[in-house]
Order: sequence, then structure tokens, then C-alpha cells
Amino acid sequence: MRRRLRWYRTLALSAVLAGACSQPQPPGAFITIAIQTSPNNFDPRYGTDDSSARAQQLIFTDLIGFDEHMRLAPALASSWETPDFQTYRVHLRQGVRFHDGHELTSKDVVYTFTSILDPRMASPYRGAYRDLESVSALDPYTVQFVLKRPSGAFLINRGRRARAS
Repeated sequence: MRRRLRWYRTLALSAVLAGACSQPQPPGAFITIAIQTSPNNFDPRYGTDDSSARAQQLIFTDLIGFDEHMRLAPALASSWETPDFQTYRVHLRQGVRFHDGHELTSKDVVYTFTSILDPRMASPYRGAYRDLESVSALDPYTVQFVLKRPSGAFLINRGRRARAS
């Protein structure tokens, strides 16, 4: 009896080890992150829970980020300007590619923001953009945001929402 039990244990251990020694996946095939709960949405226009936000930070790049002194710093944007108190022009870095190989352009950023503003899309971030009058592509690498009223915090609070992988 003990011998049979030992044989079953050896068989079970062999099966576990055989599964653990399977062929490795090619680089980039999977992203593995350790989190306490599963994200509710990987799309940064919809995911509102902490796990979604943490996964999105690893997968996507912000339009504008922060440097080591917590000052606004270029990310997907190479620079920006404010010709008046209600207009922000953001210039995108050229050569940024999505995972499928197509280049990030101003049309992609405009799509992201207009989809958030579209009531049919039901983005939970729609209210955060209530001061945004319009967003438009001036050329392939320039996006213009026009606000309904001046907002000095627009780039800090909302310019970080546009992301690309």
C-alpha cells in the first residue's frame, strides 16, 4: 500500500514538473503583473478601480507626465503651449508606435477625448472634461484643446488621460 502511494505521489509530481517545464513564450507575448484583484477594464477611458489604473500605468503612456521634481514633463507630447488662457496646443513626439505598428497621430488623441465626451460611450471620466469645449487635430502631430473657461490645472488633471500603448 505504501509503495503504491509513493508511486502515485511520484506520478503526480512528475505531471506538475512536466507542466512547469513547458516551452517558454516568445518575448512580448504576455504581460505578467502581481495585483490583489483583477482590473475591471484595461481601457483607460473606462477603468476606474485601482487595479485597472495600475495596469494601465504599465501598459500605456500618458500625453504629459511629471519629472522627478513633480513638474509637468513631456511624455507622448514633446511640448505644449498656451496661446491664451483657454487654448492648449500639444505637440506630439513623432515616431511613437502602437503595439500594432501604426504611428500615434493627433487623430488618435482627438479620438480618445471625443470618445470620452460622447454620452453614448458612457465614460466615467466624462464629467472631468465638462470645461472642454473642443479638441481638434491641427496637423498630424498637433492637438488643440479649447476650454469653455480658463483652467490652470487642465494639463495636470486632464492632459494625463490620453494614453497610447
